[in-house]
Amino acid sequence: MLSVYEYRQSGRSQLVWLSAAVVVFLLAFGLVNDAPNVIMVVCVLAAVILGWMLILSPARGIRVDTTHLVLNAWRRPREIALDDIDFLRAVHWTADSHVTVVYKDGTEESTHPRDMPDLNTLARVMAQRGVKLKDPGFRA
Repeated sequence: MLSVYEYRQSGRSQLVWLSAAVVVFLLAFGLVNDAPNVIMVVCVLAAVILGWMLILSPARGIRVDTTHLVLNAWRRPREIALDDIDFLRAVHWTADSHVTVVYKDGTEESTHPRDMPDLNTLARVMAQRGVKLKDPGFRA
């Protein structure tokens, strides 16, 4: 019996953490150079934007059980019956590979690259459930 596979990743990107470091740097710069008015306006604006980004960053990922593949599992779940899937197609094997769901009726649906695990893991998990991951080769 197959267990439920979940791939969950924090929605916070490295850009958010870089922005937080910049805010801290600007605050320190303002304190050292005694320019509180200008720097405080920048810092308050940056802190509000950063807070908004940190609070509204839902988790990303997929969930796969014995009957369904759930895309965007923690944001806007979209269930796809495994019986409806012909195969998954990977555009190229990199850290941010694009995976397309190809249905048995010929229609296709793109997935978000950051929602997917690494392709080796995805291929193994889906193969256990009878769905192939095809790779047409890297295209530059």
